[in-house]
Amino acid sequence: MRIPPILKKGDQIVLIAPSSPVTKEQAQNCQTQLEEMGFRVQIGKSCTSKLHEYLAGNDFLRAKELNAAFANEEIQGIFCIRGGYGATRLLKLLDYEMIQKHPKVFLGYSDITCIHLALQKYCDFVTYHGPMPASNMQNGIDNYSKKWLDTILSISYNCESISFENPDNIKIEEVSKGIAEGILCGGNLALFTSLIGTDYLPDPEGKILFFEDIYESVPRINRMLDQLYHSKILEKCSGVVFGDFAECSNIEDTSFSVRDLFREYFSHWNKPVLVGLQFGHCVPTTTLPMGMKAKIENASLSTVPVSIADKIC
Repeated sequence: MRIPPILKKGDQIVLIAPSSPVTKEQAQNCQTQLEEMGFRVQIGKSCTSKLHEYLAGNDFLRAKELNAAFANEEIQGIFCIRGGYGATRLLKLLDYEMIQKHPKVFLGYSDITCIHLALQKYCDFVTYHGPMPASNMQNGIDNYSKKWLDTILSISYNCESISFENPDNIKIEEVSKGIAEGILCGGNLALFTSLIGTDYLPDPEGKILFFEDIYESVPRINRMLDQLYHSKILEKCSGVVFGDFAECSNIEDTSFSVRDLFREYFSHWNKPVLVGLQFGHCVPTTTLPMGMKAKIENASLSTVPVSIADKIC
């Protein structure tokens, strides 16, 4: 996987809304926050367009804007302003052949998972699962999230290696021991499983999968794990890392939690499984470089240095 050029102060980024809408005030506030980080910021039409049902504009407007952002040589970064619903509707409208020729920093998570996965399958460059302006930067980005966003963007491009570290008070649990190496692939668990059987899911063979989610119950998460199992995805991958599962409820009338489910589900697995890495619908949050090679060892996740030849100058 190729590494897009690093973002620098003064670079032009565009804010887009591939999924749910934001208010004009939210868009302007996000623009201010990013400008204070040193970027030149353009607000995409999808951030201020007329609401289309529950979406930030109709499908063609949102897809056209994303295609145009990749094609525009003056834009160095594309930041999804928020997630929500509706990004899967764009997959059939994206110009993957063109995008493959114009790699650049693409940032987002949650509903944006489906776009990450499609780009990983068809466009062969690293994208970034990380904080979104309207979700994580409304009042300024916290030090932890900013540190990891800056670190991952620069380290991935400089071909160095980094071990992901949680905030001091949050422990990463090793549910199943082992060592694994592979390309990072994943995102939101519900969005990932919704693409099983479609043309947009990358081959899981040998990959390190990572998952997070929000507002799901333990039984529904169990059912999604079963779908990963029965579709042979868990069999093919080299390891799994679980992040934050925000507002994911226990089974009614029991104390059986999401983490208990992971412990029970993977208790006899012969591959490494980590639980509790700080990414997903949480503040603070880390940034994961989707498409980079990574390694699980000694209850930690780290990136693996890539060849200088993979850098895009």
